Order: sequence, then C-alpha cells, then structure tokens
Amino acid sequence: MALKDNKAPEYHHSDRGSQYCSIDYMKIIRENNIKPSMADVGMSVDIPYTESLNRSIKVEEVYLNNHESLEEAKESIVKYIKVYNTRRPHSSIGYVSPMTHEANYQLSLSNS
Repeated sequence: MALKDNKAPEYHHSDRGSQYCSIDYMKIIRENNIKPSMADVGMSVDIPYTESLNRSIKVEEVYLNNHESLEEAKESIVKYIKVYNTRRPHSSIGYVSPMTHEANYQLSLSNS
C-alpha cells in the first residue's frame, strides 16, 4: 500500500523480523529498487520511529477496539494509519501531521 501511494524510498530500514526477511517481501523491495537495511538482532532502538508508530497503533487503535475479525482489524488499522499520516499532530515535527510536514518541506525546497 505504501508503494502504491508514495514514491519508493531509496532505503527501507527494518528489524530482522521474519516478515521483513521473507522471500515475498524481499522480492517487492528488489522490484522497486529499494536498498534493504536491517537492524542487528534485538536492536529495536535502531528504528525508533517505526517502534513509535507500532506503539501508537496498539495504544490508540487496537487496544481501544474489540475487532470481530482479522479483516475488521485490518480495515480499522488502515483507517488509523490514514488519520495518523494526514491529521494527527506529531510532537517530533512541530505538532503538524506528517502530510503537512512533507508538504512544507517540499515547499521549502521549491522556494530555495
């Protein structure tokens, strides 16, 4: 989904979870000319923004809802991530949404 809606990044940093090391996942990474970057085993501190997102999803969405099915949980999490990226303010980027932050960044580049 991320690649459908966004430009592929140069690098993708992850931990060594089985989902990130899987043949299917690595195939997608290679097909999009993304360089994989993996943290050392057990080093979640290497990816603090991802760990923060995972925590937010759990605390602000998963734990607050009683999903009846896996499909319902997936749909709810997708909706949450859209809000997280488009409307939810983030303290680490001046209390604006990531979408607003990116737009401001692109504007600053074009004004340079």
